[in-house]
Order: sequence, then structure tokens, then C-alpha cells
Amino acid sequence: MLKPDLFSLLLGLGCAHAIPILATLLRAHHLVAINLISILHLGLVARLHLITRLVLILDLRRGRRRHGKRQHE
Repeated sequence: MLKPDLFSLLLGLGCAHAIPILATLLRAHHLVAINLISILHLGLVARLHLITRLVLILDLRRGRRRHGKRQHE
């Protein structure tokens, strides 16, 4: 079985080919592969969701700062 470090590495790199590679490597353990791919997918979606939220929060703060500067001028 693959080590969790490899999963972290694949997720960290944002590798688009991660799922096919994992499916191939774990073909003998089909059910395990499906479970791991599901977990990886959920992890990646959660990460993207957090990044999106952070970007939106930063944009809102920038917008408030700009808006605030306009009011003071």
C-alpha cells in the first residue's frame, strides 16, 4: 500500500494526474483505491474551498481599505 506521504505530495503539487496514477497503482485493491481516491478528492476540494475563501476575504479587506481611503479624500 502507498504511504500517506505520497498522497500529501500529490495533493501538494496539485497533480492533475494523481487520480489515474493512484487508480493504476492500486488496481489490485479496487475498493481501497476507490476509498482513497474519494478521500483525496475531498481533501483537494476542501483545500481549494479554503483558498477561495481566503482570496475572497483578502479582496473584501482590500475593497474596504480602498473604499475607506475614498471617503477620507
